[in-house]
Amino acid sequence: MKKTNLFSGVKPALEDWNFERDAKELHIKKRIIDLTGSGTGILRKVADEIQVYVEDPNQFLIVKVKTGSAYIQGEKIEITEVQEVALDDVETEANIIYLTYRLINSSDPKALRHHYLSGQEYNVWQEDSFELHAVKESLYVQTPDKLKLARVAKVGNQLIVTHDYRTYLKISDQIMNTLIEGKAVLFKQPPPPIPTRVRLTTDFEEAIRSNDLAGLVSIRQAYIKIEFGDWGTGVASGNTFTKTTSQLNWTANEWAGQYLTDQNNDSYLVVSNTTTVLTLEPGATPVSGNFWLGPNARGYRFIIEPLHPETQIPISHEQAEITLGSSPVEMNYIFHGLTPDIKYRVRVASLGGWHQEEQSDWSDPAEIIAGGPKIIPDDCAAIIDNLAVSAHDLGCKITWDFNVAYADFVAGVEIIWSDDGSEPNFESVGYRKLFTDKNFVILPTELSTTDKQVIVKAKMRCVDKAGRHCTLPLAINPTVMKQYPGDLAAISARMEEVALARGGYSTLSARLEALNKAAVDWRYVRIVAKSGGHYTSIQAAIDAIPETDKYYIIFIMPGKYTENIDCGVKLIGLVGIGKVLIEGKINGGIGLFLVDNCRIKVTANSNYAVYREYSSKKLLLRDNCIDATNINPATDIISVVCDLSVRDCIIKTTVDTVGIGGFAQIGRPINFFIANNNIEVGSTCIETTGPVTSTIQNNLLKTRSANSILVYTPGIARVYNNVYNARPGGDGTIDYGIPVPDTSNIQNDNIEVVFEDDMFSNE
Repeated sequence: MKKTNLFSGVKPALEDWNFERDAKELHIKKRIIDLTGSGTGILRKVADEIQVYVEDPNQFLIVKVKTGSAYIQGEKIEITEVQEVALDDVETEANIIYLTYRLINSSDPKALRHHYLSGQEYNVWQEDSFELHAVKESLYVQTPDKLKLARVAKVGNQLIVTHDYRTYLKISDQIMNTLIEGKAVLFKQPPPPIPTRVRLTTDFEEAIRSNDLAGLVSIRQAYIKIEFGDWGTGVASGNTFTKTTSQLNWTANEWAGQYLTDQNNDSYLVVSNTTTVLTLEPGATPVSGNFWLGPNARGYRFIIEPLHPETQIPISHEQAEITLGSSPVEMNYIFHGLTPDIKYRVRVASLGGWHQEEQSDWSDPAEIIAGGPKIIPDDCAAIIDNLAVSAHDLGCKITWDFNVAYADFVAGVEIIWSDDGSEPNFESVGYRKLFTDKNFVILPTELSTTDKQVIVKAKMRCVDKAGRHCTLPLAINPTVMKQYPGDLAAISARMEEVALARGGYSTLSARLEALNKAAVDWRYVRIVAKSGGHYTSIQAAIDAIPETDKYYIIFIMPGKYTENIDCGVKLIGLVGIGKVLIEGKINGGIGLFLVDNCRIKVTANSNYAVYREYSSKKLLLRDNCIDATNINPATDIISVVCDLSVRDCIIKTTVDTVGIGGFAQIGRPINFFIANNNIEVGSTCIETTGPVTSTIQNNLLKTRSANSILVYTPGIARVYNNVYNARPGGDGTIDYGIPVPDTSNIQNDNIEVVFEDDMFSNE
């Protein structure tokens, strides 16, 4: 019997006013079958097969939508042909793809009727229709008439579907036995579990000897076997399952929340476990025999990545996938044909269950060196041939040859030397060391203004690719004597040679600046970040860097790092990216040291913010902010005995301490370059002792002391275009100590003495 909508405008018949309950229940049952495919309450997607997909990931204009059916506010929508959806500038922002329902009025004039009460014309023919849209994610607003399908975005250089928003409909079985409308529960089905107990083993595949070519043996290739989960045999007793295999024992409760699948392919939830016994959900009675643990997935995916030997960053990416025919199965996978002695990183993910399409998140990465580490021979004297030491214009040159029989695992040579005639000792921290992968090294020696013999002794030891050391037996102890003339002309010629050794640049700073503008050599770059970097702390990155003649840059990602930093004898540059706060103090060590774009906050009772105790090399500070509020009084915020460059920095404290202090020994003069800084301290802003030659220009110097700059003889200060702010009653800004040297080096300075009651704000 045809029923008429009471408010449609068509005059209803009498039976239209009596819609019987049994007819209503029949209508509900029909809709349930239409939604689920049966009345058993199985899972089925509401947006059945209406799936957004990318046909060409290299073009960013359209996506396509498969055919299927969906319901919006109870109205059924059917898409019978594949649809194209134009994207909204997806290269700048991700797009949301969604579906809307609408009614279309018929254009046929015969469809017009008159309302049986009002006489007003109305259209009785209406057709169901739909519209597909794409909009930028920031502009999308969910309303009841929209069905959200997917999110698409540009990832790298490709367009991909990043999220599938199609939902699932679950209807209770009891709906069929009730006389009321049932409840429809919409939910997102959870992803499958992540594989656990990922274990890696490695070895070499057996070399194959050809019968026809008896002398031909294939090259040995390494493989990695991935085992995940656990499998074997056991005995069931009630709701417990005891393992009888000889594999590794479990740890307590490591399988809680996972599933045991027995030989009948029945799965049971594990609620707890000991080293050999699983306790299953109450009432479970598994079958004795074969079983396996882990995700009950239809398959697994694998990622294997070889790591760069120095940066530990993946250098390539390989994926594999297996689909299981049945379970239980042996849960492992083998990657063949790998490069020996290279470290690989492996991750595993579950494919969806038997009624799922998505995969789980990846397991925690596991790492292993393919083929296992090489064994260094006990007697490795033959690794190095023709060891020799000779005089060189730039120092002492040591040369050697690698024995080709051992060259496949020799990664380099570590060298230690002394120039005071003492025997170098690898175990002593007082000797200078360096590491090189070349077959020669030039050892620098101290430049003397008097005739002096410099004696260098050297020992070597090899380092394999796994980082293990092997000291070479020394049949001879080679020495070299180098005598430098004492005249200044020879010293000048020597400095020209040093400049040439720096690549034609007059200073090492100029060379570094040129290198910074050139391509980055990532072998000598480390990244520190709270997550996602090589290391999570600055000191950990420094400790892992080898003691070599190579200069390393450490990029520090935004964050707060509470640690004291000591660079030892390494050549380090610290470069902050974004907002970087270092709470602690920094010891610059012996090598060239750079700190760039960092905020340094001195912790309580520190004696310095940045300290440099060696006279060799140079300390560079650029674009830093140093907060020394907590520093000990009567100390220096920056204290050095080496060449120093401080540019574009803010150095502040309210404590009566020196801002920048330098001390040079007689015979070892040093140079200061201090420019474009804002220095606010309680004592002297800049103070030097000994033969320090300073260039001080374009600084803002604020102090409660009488002196902004204090230079003791025989120091020299060239001072240009600074602005001073002295304490009330201060009688000068520059003091050269006693006796006062020639002041002709003070040139063109704008001295502005401002007398105020309080020199420091409460910032």
